[in-house]
Amino acid sequence: MVRGMQQLFVTESVPMLVAAVRRRIKQLAWEHLRPLGVTPQQAGVLLALQNNDGVSLTELARAMHIDNPTACRIVNTLVKRNWLQTRADPDDRRRFRLHLTASGKRLGKNLTERARGVQHILEGMMDTRDTAQLRTLLTKFLSRLEADESRAAAPS
Repeated sequence: MVRGMQQLFVTESVPMLVAAVRRRIKQLAWEHLRPLGVTPQQAGVLLALQNNDGVSLTELARAMHIDNPTACRIVNTLVKRNWLQTRADPDDRRRFRLHLTASGKRLGKNLTERARGVQHILEGMMDTRDTAQLRTLLTKFLSRLEADESRAAAPS
């Protein structure tokens, strides 16, 4: 009975399968990030800001597919660790812009190498065609989920 339930939840349920893959990827990322004292979410923010210095919190959250409170919590931690700083937006005093500090930039370079290593491991598990197909399907799935979320949040 337990074996049958495990099969149902892991191999037949798309949400459970996606969640299981996400957990495994996060475990792999932790192995590579632990020596740097950075969480996968913090690494994601630092990597995103390496190429997009000066974005707003909302822009960061949207690009990373996370909500604003989660982005704010991560940013606050990175500011406390002196890897990130906030500066007033010259065009809108209510908003601030996110900038890597010198130590954040140095850490970001190290994170880039580690992220490439994790990506190489993961993509090495499939051939190029399967990787491309998976990327296409996940992008489509995410896009549809976000569209549904936007419709649900829109005022009637």
